[in-house]
Amino acid sequence: MRRLSLLLICLLLAACGKKGPLIPPEGFAPAAVSNLKAEQKGTTFELTWSAPGKVEGGTPLPYRDLAGFVLLRHVVLPPAEECDECRNAYAELKHVDVDFLREVRIVDGLFLTDDPFLKEGETYQYKVIAIKRDGTRSKDSNKPRRKFVTPPPTPTLQVVPSTTAIDLEITAAPPAKGTFLGYNLYRWKKGEPEPIRPLNGAPLKEKAYHDQLLLPEVTYRYKVRTAAVVDGENIESAGSNVVEAALVQPD
Repeated sequence: MRRLSLLLICLLLAACGKKGPLIPPEGFAPAAVSNLKAEQKGTTFELTWSAPGKVEGGTPLPYRDLAGFVLLRHVVLPPAEECDECRNAYAELKHVDVDFLREVRIVDGLFLTDDPFLKEGETYQYKVIAIKRDGTRSKDSNKPRRKFVTPPPTPTLQVVPSTTAIDLEITAAPPAKGTFLGYNLYRWKKGEPEPIRPLNGAPLKEKAYHDQLLLPEVTYRYKVRTAAVVDGENIESAGSNVVEAALVQPD
């Protein structure tokens, strides 16, 4: 018994001072982003996603605990060669620091950035990983995939204000390829960021728009994009010129 006690004491002493690697429990990692989107607007892909509001275990994740994101891109290969799970399948597109946003904006609660480095006919897949300030990383986000296609011609926009409404006139050539869907009109107040989503729920079919839901003495800005389906992809043209107007004050 004495010999057994001495052996246990030796083992305990030998273990003192030794520490294993500090691996955070999986439940404390940020929850994976689930709403990453890639949308073609002109010759770029617009990428948006939201910050996770909780950790993997389900408890809230305060925004102050979030350090940033890594946005990655995969060029999709022909079916016989495709392997998005391979080690070098993805390349880092952007490293996002939430304290020093560069080439990234926050609009309507979403992080927004562009990928302009695209080739005609190639398909791209994206994913984003959230990172806490302690270095803990989330699992991969959802992985949207898009083919880059020829966008419709860029439209132009003219504006005519009155005392009760703002009238907008669109001039646009039809898409060279695909199916024309209509026009998406974007409106925002001067001094505020341009919105991600258009004013209209469905693409406008007419080239004239009569905007009456306006506040007096407020200057509004407008931009329009042509919407189309090309090679099975819903896309928009580049944005038109930006016009601004306010309701004309009555004499």
